[in-house]
Amino acid sequence: MPPTEAPPAAAGPLARTAEVVHDYFLGLLAACYALALLAPGPGAWLRSVELGARGAAGGVSLSQVLLAGLLAIAGVGIDPTRVRESLLRPLTLGGALVVKLVLPIIVVSVIAWLASFWAGWLPAEMLLGLAIVAAMPAAASCPAWTQASAGDVALALGVVVGSTLLGPWAAQFWLPGFAQAAGADPNIAHGISRAVLGSYFLLWVLLPSALGVAARVLLGPDRIARVRPALRLAGSGLLLLLIYAFAAAALSLVEVRHAGERLATALSLAGALCAAAFLAGWLLARSTRASGPTSAALVYSVGMHNNGVALLLADTVLPRESAVFLPIICYALVQHGLAGIVDALFTRAQHAAGGAPATAAPEQ
Repeated sequence: MPPTEAPPAAAGPLARTAEVVHDYFLGLLAACYALALLAPGPGAWLRSVELGARGAAGGVSLSQVLLAGLLAIAGVGIDPTRVRESLLRPLTLGGALVVKLVLPIIVVSVIAWLASFWAGWLPAEMLLGLAIVAAMPAAASCPAWTQASAGDVALALGVVVGSTLLGPWAAQFWLPGFAQAAGADPNIAHGISRAVLGSYFLLWVLLPSALGVAARVLLGPDRIARVRPALRLAGSGLLLLLIYAFAAAALSLVEVRHAGERLATALSLAGALCAAAFLAGWLLARSTRASGPTSAALVYSVGMHNNGVALLLADTVLPRESAVFLPIICYALVQHGLAGIVDALFTRAQHAAGGAPATAAPEQ
């Protein structure tokens, strides 16, 4: 997770606990993957819990509800006034959104083409998982990383909101077709099409996010500041729990001797996509001769994807034990690790230029 400002001396135990969780979040993520390999039982059980009959009207999984809650918490971190500021720079915002929406098609297609030379190396369902996470909007945590690197937070928020609104529209043109080309069941491809552009996306993605934004506006900055430690801790805890549950279920049907291999393949796929996305953000900044703050916003917002939304969409159309989930959950670890490296590079550049790095105060 992004670095955060140090808690004040009078901070309570909740704030200190939230700070510790954020400081060691990458290690906790890695521990979740290890736990999924060694003790998948509780996680697989959590994924099996249904609220109503699955497939029936009103029937949803518990993990689906928890993911919606995670999106609502992330929505509290979106400041509408900063989003409006991003609209004052339409060319920069538009360029970032175009790259964000087009890059996934290129990267996933190239990986699929390369995989075709080694039959059996890359399971089709893993390639589909990579495509799903690639089609997702910018991660809700990228504004916090942008702020940590003294970047343009308003621009990063603009890309988050813009890609969330435009992402489903863009994904409908290639993601279902790619699913079929990758060998997925036609019903799954049709389900993906309905999920990315229909009432499901409105109800389970946009509505929770909008409720979070509305809560921020109604509560005001003072109340939000008081509950922020609880929100940070809840968001981190939910994400860790869900990563463990999805990983455990996805690995539960894999032979033990192949589980590590599957996880390594998923990490490699996530690393390739993540590196390409961060590189694209950097190239966009270089080609437009962007300033330091703008460059930071472009690198993080183009490079980071919302794997929570990816899990939510995949959960509604895929079997819970599907290996499709592995690249999606691995992307969380890879993108935050790479974001930490990028932040260190930006901080070093700021020191070299004689400036002081900003102190982040993330909202989620």
